[in-house]
Amino acid sequence: MAFERVAVLDVEYNEQGLKSAVIDIPNGFAYFGCGSTTGRVVKVDLATFLRSGGLIFAAGTLSPASAVIDQANGFAYFGPDMATPILQKLKLSDFTLLTPLTLDPVEDYLMAAVIDPTNGFAYFGTRTNPPYVVKVRLSDFTSLGHLELTTGLPYIYCAVIDTLHGFAYFGNGSTPARIFKVKLSDFTLDATLAFETGENNVHAAVIDPTNGYAYFATQTAPSLIVKVRLSDFTRVGALELTEGDDNIASGVIDTVNMMAYFGTTTAPARIISVDLSSFSRLTAITLETGENYAYSAVIDTVNGFSYWGLGTAPGKVLKFGTKLADHFSNMMLMGVD
Repeated sequence: MAFERVAVLDVEYNEQGLKSAVIDIPNGFAYFGCGSTTGRVVKVDLATFLRSGGLIFAAGTLSPASAVIDQANGFAYFGPDMATPILQKLKLSDFTLLTPLTLDPVEDYLMAAVIDPTNGFAYFGTRTNPPYVVKVRLSDFTSLGHLELTTGLPYIYCAVIDTLHGFAYFGNGSTPARIFKVKLSDFTLDATLAFETGENNVHAAVIDPTNGYAYFATQTAPSLIVKVRLSDFTRVGALELTEGDDNIASGVIDTVNMMAYFGTTTAPARIISVDLSSFSRLTAITLETGENYAYSAVIDTVNGFSYWGLGTAPGKVLKFGTKLADHFSNMMLMGVD
């Protein structure tokens, strides 16, 4: 399957605005958090590409805007974009919600999350000023408090984690954007990296810890992909995309084939492919009319597909083939961008 739009799945009424997603590759399911008035999670069977079920959160629990999965232990966790947030714990084996965790009032608007499954912690970044990172112990589903970042540099929107070296990175919505490097061993702010003028408001990030780089996508027109070297936490450079590659909000990475894919919040949305080896834009596919706002994404590199949650009402899940090499060879032969 080449890099191309494969299929689209319409989920049910009120399952709208798919703003977060996790994937359970061994068992063949993906889970999407819905931006409905009352939060919901939709389960998608990847083998059949059909909706497998849906869960509604308790009244007053809003849009799950961030999510992580602990596949080995059989749970997923969803953080809402709301004041006085209530973290939801989902048991994967029977698709049921367990007792939620209510966080402190300042630990609200959870827009980004990463997980360290080996050590048993999840970290949630807040859309607040100042921003916070909330640490949750998964074994007993308990909050261990928060790390306050820098006042005046607000709004965490994306995060990636390097468990091999013990750091997490949180990208914010300032102008220009900043990246906060958090040391996991003692839960402290290790460093802050300021991007250059015009590299504003990062909403998506992917990481390649083996080769030592992270990539942050800006909410600009067009978007830029800023490359950061992890070893010394420095900005390497920026890739400016093409007109119409605007306002990226989601991304996935295939480190085996050194590819990254980014989704825009345009109408219709675009899925953009980036060759990480050469740090260059390869191609982009514009979705069909009504397939708007690619807010969330997950990737199955084993089977060669990515799945994109769209911000429509009702929501849509788009299935993409992600073996870009075949597609790009064909595009070069045909002279198509």
